[in-house]
Amino acid sequence: MRDDTRPIAQGKILGGVLSFHTQGEVTGGPNGTCLPCKEHDIGEWVAGERQISFRRFNDVSSGGVVQRFVAERDR
Repeated sequence: MRDDTRPIAQGKILGGVLSFHTQGEVTGGPNGTCLPCKEHDIGEWVAGERQISFRRFNDVSSGGVVQRFVAERDR
């Protein structure tokens, strides 16, 4: 089970790029135990748009997963 209430750490904005990481745990160790996990999010804001396109990486020993998603502001 994934904990989705993790605080953001080391956040920064440089130009149109937003980056931060979170720390938590994921299930996946021996016998279903939890493993520490650090996720890195990088978002790119497109000028004139109301959305940020994100890529998320994790450092799980299985090689990490890349996810892509878009955060959009309601109009």
